[in-house]
Amino acid sequence: MKPGCPLGISLLATICLVLFVSPVLAEEKNAEGETPTPLAGEEFDTEVMGEPVKVPARDRKNVTAASFGVQYLPASGFAGPSPDR
Repeated sequence: MKPGCPLGISLLATICLVLFVSPVLAEEKNAEGETPTPLAGEEFDTEVMGEPVKVPARDRKNVTAASFGVQYLPASGFAGPSPDR
């Protein structure tokens, strides 16, 4: 048996426990009176600053989205790993 094996098994068991218990805890919170988040495209009624707001349902079969990512990294004096490594 490898020395690292028990750690791997305990990590796997912890991940499985979190994945299976999280949905149960989420359902308990909703049962306590919290309003669940509406699903995308469904009709939704709410109140904003005392005024009623009604969001109509949308057909989401054909949705187009564009994302333009821009990244700026100012010079920090770090040039990266040296070439001799």
